[in-house]
Amino acid sequence: MIVSYLQAIPRTFYSHALYREVLQDWQGIGFGYLLLVLAILCVPVTAAILFSLSSAAAQFSAGDFDYIFNQIPPMTFHDGTLNTEVPQPYYIRDRQSQTPLVVIDTTHDVLQWAKTGGDALVVGQHQILHKDKARGETRIYDFPAKGDFTLTRDNARSIAERIAAYVKILTVIFLYPLLLLAVMVYRMAQMLLYGLLTLGMGKIVKVPMEYQDAVRLACVACTPVLAADALTMMMMIHLPGLVFFALAMVCIYCAVKANTERGTVHG
Repeated sequence: MIVSYLQAIPRTFYSHALYREVLQDWQGIGFGYLLLVLAILCVPVTAAILFSLSSAAAQFSAGDFDYIFNQIPPMTFHDGTLNTEVPQPYYIRDRQSQTPLVVIDTTHDVLQWAKTGGDALVVGQHQILHKDKARGETRIYDFPAKGDFTLTRDNARSIAERIAAYVKILTVIFLYPLLLLAVMVYRMAQMLLYGLLTLGMGKIVKVPMEYQDAVRLACVACTPVLAADALTMMMMIHLPGLVFFALAMVCIYCAVKANTERGTVHG
């Protein structure tokens, strides 16, 4: 079945005989074929998304990350206590807006910073204060009571690079199946609607069919539309949804009209 589906994909662009086969010989509602087509199309789309994310991350890290890392002073953590030899409060700022991202202040209790309007992460002598603006909450985290650790701009950069590598791996692993799942659910709902329109077209040109046959025919007929949609996504070209809807209606009408023709089904 998969082989026959694969063979059918290129024929959707030109073969009237294929659409007679789909209506007369194929079984089911066509979602198996739809899944195969989307599974193929999601591969280059996923690759394009990953490339775009990688390029954006590389561009950001080349400027903003370096600016942030270069501001990190040497900090020594010993048994839950932070020591750093910089004038305090010490600010690590965003390159563009110069807004404080991190405040280092071992001379005051971190709760003093909870009253300020800023959103910076506050690093105190024994605790970290984080303001969750979305939830309207302020959280305080204690440093580990035991252990020694020295943080410098170099090992901070190394830690960030390792985290970025893990995130990239997880993105590669999960992006494709999640994208395929989301697209499949959306396209299934779309094809169920298109099935009704296909039934209507069948009545107009006097091609009798059941609803599941109409959905199956729509799934196959819309293959060129799905390919065009994937291509525009990869090229980052935005076209109105109405364009793809009109193209889908043309493809479905041609598929329905093909079944009014007389000829050998397998020819």
